[in-house]
Amino acid sequence: MHYNFIIDEKLSGGVKSESIERIENFFDKSEYTICDCNIHDKSLIYIFLVGVYGYPSHDLNSVTKQKNSDWPKQEGKESIQIPKSIIDKYHSGFKISFLFFTTDECDNPDSVEIFSDYLDYIKINQKHFYLSTGNELLEKNKKIYSSQINVNTNNYLPLVVSSIMNKKTTKQFKKTDGSWIIYNDKEYNFRENRNKLFQCYNNALKSHRLGIYTFFIKNNLTDKVDLSFLDYESFMFSDIGWKKNIFKDVLDSNIDEEWIDIASDGIKNKISLKSEFEKHKIDSKTGKKLYFGALHEVAVDQNLYKHGYISVITESQWGWKNIVHITEKSIVPFFFHQIPIIVAPPNHVKSMKDRYGLDFFDDIINHSYDSIENHHLRFKALTEEILRLSKLETEIHDFVKDNQNRFEKNKEIIKNIQHSKENENFWRSLTYKE
Repeated sequence: MHYNFIIDEKLSGGVKSESIERIENFFDKSEYTICDCNIHDKSLIYIFLVGVYGYPSHDLNSVTKQKNSDWPKQEGKESIQIPKSIIDKYHSGFKISFLFFTTDECDNPDSVEIFSDYLDYIKINQKHFYLSTGNELLEKNKKIYSSQINVNTNNYLPLVVSSIMNKKTTKQFKKTDGSWIIYNDKEYNFRENRNKLFQCYNNALKSHRLGIYTFFIKNNLTDKVDLSFLDYESFMFSDIGWKKNIFKDVLDSNIDEEWIDIASDGIKNKISLKSEFEKHKIDSKTGKKLYFGALHEVAVDQNLYKHGYISVITESQWGWKNIVHITEKSIVPFFFHQIPIIVAPPNHVKSMKDRYGLDFFDDIINHSYDSIENHHLRFKALTEEILRLSKLETEIHDFVKDNQNRFEKNKEIIKNIQHSKENENFWRSLTYKE
């Protein structure tokens, strides 16, 4: 099959390089043609592409979004849309399908409904539209909204991170006969003895991340956790009104002020703002220390994950319903033989088990928090479980030592994600449904 892709960044918005890169990844040059909106051959099937770095539904220029005040509004970005010239050609009989996608985000929980309404408004058959994001619950949302659009949950972030970690933690040597010797660096091998019971890295300021940071300080657990909160300045310099509401999706309102005070004092006293094991890199121009965050190159190169038994992972999302977004944050700890606790929307753990078959060590960790829909109660259950585990250091050490094979199996699962063909299979399935 030959694919005819329409990419016209000037007319549609989006990021042209995102679309081009995916096409080049999944197709040989002989298999596709890239067109702009000036198409003329009615006998061909076309696929109109719009790829974005963020949330497609946030930047969509659609009057239908006015019906729901909770739907996202554009914030200074160029709108994305299907150009009128293409809509007119579609209505005149051109066979055109449409794909809007993001490779690094989950998009808004209402994205299926937003796009479905948009298509109805411009009179495009929903069956001719594809939406691809990182949300594991797209099919569920499609049923909720009785939509007919085609949805795809992509796994770009886990796949890319799997590939990067394998490259960084594997050494290769070329023999004189031209063949390669490949072996894993011992630095990244399984470790029975570690410095800290917990590890919890936080970069960009979000309510659940500040909540976990504050929880560790409030309960005098900072000596047991390799903790960071790199984006502390965003909290300290924010206006008072916004700051007072930061814990609204995390805590009952009657304890907000106490936690805000604890967080503020912790930051002022420079408590655990960065990992104590991180060796700083210096900006050659300014001479200042660079903070990269837990999942950037410095963390893998310096193998910061070797220091903790239990990884408390604060995912990208927390308060949205009908969203499960499995990012690199949830993937990395399994590669480095850690026990996970994931601070995320409900059913995140379940989705990872279903998708990858990972062992979450339910015989020592109580993951019942994962099924709790109420954000306040889920956060309470999470922190109570962390508090329980904080009193079991010897038991955790012995458990890790006695279950090396289970940790190694998890690592193999993560290593093999890089070989997944899910994304390619989806792109090759794009067609025009009569």
